[in-house]
Amino acid sequence: MRPRHAAAARCNSHHLNYQRYGDGQARAVEKWRLKPFRKQAASFMRANVAHPVIARACAELKERLDATDRYMQSLGHSPYIRWNDWRTRLQRELQRLKVGGATGADLFAAALALHLSSKTGFEPATPAYEFALARAVLNVVPWACNEVVNYAKGTKRLHTAHLSTMMLREFGHDLAVMLGVQLHLCAKAIEAEAGKPKLTRAQAIAATVERQPFVVS
Repeated sequence: MRPRHAAAARCNSHHLNYQRYGDGQARAVEKWRLKPFRKQAASFMRANVAHPVIARACAELKERLDATDRYMQSLGHSPYIRWNDWRTRLQRELQRLKVGGATGADLFAAALALHLSSKTGFEPATPAYEFALARAVLNVVPWACNEVVNYAKGTKRLHTAHLSTMMLREFGHDLAVMLGVQLHLCAKAIEAEAGKPKLTRAQAIAATVERQPFVVS
C-alpha cells in the first residue's frame, strides 16, 4: 500500500471547530450555559471589587483598553487593515470594547464567569479554554458591524467582524497568563462559600448571639 502524504488530519467539520474553538471536539459556549455563572460572577464582583487582587487585575485590563484606544486613534479614522493582520484587528476589537463603555471590571467578570463554567465543559489551560476565554471577553460588547454593499445585486447587509483563529489563540493565551491565578483563587472562594451549609433563621440568630453574647447585669 502506498503512503498518503497529503491526507488531511481532520475532516472538514472538525477542522472548522479547531479554527473557531481551538479543538476539533469543542463547541460554542451558549449564553444560556453561562447565565448562572454570570450571576455568580456579578455577585462576587459586587462584594469584592475593591479587593487588592481583583482591583489590580481590573486596572491591568483597563490599561490595556486605554493603550489600545490611543494606538488606534493614532492610525486615524477608519484605517485600512489587511485581512491577515490579526494584531491590528485585535486592537480594533479592543477599541470597540473601550468605545462601547466596557471597563476592566466588566472584562474580569466575563472571564470569571467563563472560568466558573469551564468545570462543566473543558479544562483550563487548554486551547479550547483559551479560545472560549477570548470570546467571552470580546463579547462583553456586541461585535462591530459594518455595512457591506453588493454592487452586483445592489443590496446592502451588515457584516459582522470576523474573529480570526490567530486572534483568538493569542488573545486567549494572554488572558490565561494574565488572569489565571486570580481566576483560580476567585473560583475557589466561590466554591468554598457555596459549600457552606445554609443556616436556618434560628441557627443564624444563635450564631449571632454566640459571636456577641448578651450582657446580663
